Amino acid sequence: MNAEARKYLDSEKGQATRKRYVETHHTERLEVGRRYRERNREKLRERKRVARRVWRAANPISARAKYLKDAKRWREANPIRTLLYDARQRAKANGIPFDIDERDVALPSHCPVLGIPLIPRGKPFAPTNVTLDRLNPRKGYIKGNVAVISWRANKLKCDVVDSNELRRVADWMDRMLAK
Repeated sequence: MNAEARKYLDSEKGQATRKRYVETHHTERLEVGRRYRERNREKLRERKRVARRVWRAANPISARAKYLKDAKRWREANPIRTLLYDARQRAKANGIPFDIDERDVALPSHCPVLGIPLIPRGKPFAPTNVTLDRLNPRKGYIKGNVAVISWRANKLKCDVVDSNELRRVADWMDRMLAK
């Protein structure tokens, strides 16, 4: 573009002309772009995939951070699925039966054991975090053997199968504190 044309486009008259052109041709340009994207959908997808791959290779730390951020956002938005996914991984690693799905798990607002409010994805090991507890650890994650309770209640319960054990511990603590 020569200096004279640049001067005209920078003038008030030139800007008004450009504005009229954009207003009259805007929808036409949008339609042309839409048709191009429709006809070349696969080509554009592949171009995006390649660009993402190249960017990830050039920015491995940023790519990992983005992945972790997206994963965290998904986990926060899907607390029940997250509980189930984590439990399935533990069951697979330890050879424990796993036979539950989203319909078998309800997310209460408060811990049914301690009565404290539950926070689906709080800080790690926070007492108010949500956990999926096996009522009888030997049976695994099966229907009727799981409950959603707080991390604190689950930690207190730990691997106890017999409720009398917990009562004996509580009685012992009462006796020790009474001294």
